[in-house]
Amino acid sequence: MKIFRNRIKVVFCIASIVIFTTACEWSEEYDLLSGQLTGYVSFYGESDNSGTEVIIQGSNRHIKAITDESGKFVIDDLESGTYNIIFNKEGFYQYMIMGYGFVGGAVPASIRTIPLYRELDMEIDSMELTDMGMIYSVRLEVTARVSGKDYNNLRCRCFLGDSPGVSYTDYIESFVSGNYIVSGNDIHTISFDFKVDTFKFPSGSELYMIMYPASGSGQYYTNMENGTKIYSSISKDQPSNVASIIVPEKEKLKR
Repeated sequence: MKIFRNRIKVVFCIASIVIFTTACEWSEEYDLLSGQLTGYVSFYGESDNSGTEVIIQGSNRHIKAITDESGKFVIDDLESGTYNIIFNKEGFYQYMIMGYGFVGGAVPASIRTIPLYRELDMEIDSMELTDMGMIYSVRLEVTARVSGKDYNNLRCRCFLGDSPGVSYTDYIESFVSGNYIVSGNDIHTISFDFKVDTFKFPSGSELYMIMYPASGSGQYYTNMENGTKIYSSISKDQPSNVASIIVPEKEKLKR
C-alpha cells in the first residue's frame, strides 16, 4: 500500500512538472508575439508631411519612429500590448492615442491618418461673461480681447465648470466659440453668445468659464482613466482668465 502511494506521488510530480513547463513555454511564446505597426500623419494645407516623431509609450520601453515625406511611419517588431501613441512635431499641436491595443502577428496593423495642426500665434488678454437678460432662457455674452497674428482664423474652445479650477482637463461642458471679431490696431475683440444648459448649471449656481485659442477645434482623444475628451489642438499654455457669473433665474416657458 505504501509503495502504491509513493508511485502516485511520483506520477503527480511528473505531471505537475509537464504542465508547468508547457505553461511556461506557452507564456513565453505569447509574450514574444510581435508584428508591424504603420500609419500616416498629415499637416493641414501642406505637402511635405515629414519630420513627425511618433513615440510608442509602453510599460517597459519607448519606441520612436519619424515620418517620411508622405507622412508614413513604420514600426517593426512591436510586441503585443497596450500603448499610448504620441505624435510630436515642432510648431504643431501634439496629439495622442491612449490605450491602443496592439495584437501583433503576421498581418501588419495600421492606424488611421492623424492630422496635426499648426500652433497659433495668439493670446487671449482678457475675457468676461455678461447676462443678456433673456426672458425664458439663460444666454450669456462672452467678450474677449485677443492679440497676435492669427486672429483672422481665430476660434476659441470654451470650457465650462462649476469650480474656479476649470480647465481643458477638468470641465463639465465644452464648445467652440463663434468668430465675430472687431479689429483694432493691435488688440482685437471677439464677441459671441451661448445658451446655458440649466440642467447642468441650475439657476443660482456659479458658472466658471475658461477659453483657449484653437486651431483644429474638434480634434480630441479620450482619457481612458475618466472618459474625458482632451481637445489636443488648443494652445494649452495660453488660456484666458477664468470668468464667473451667477446663473440668473428665468421665467418658465408657458405652454
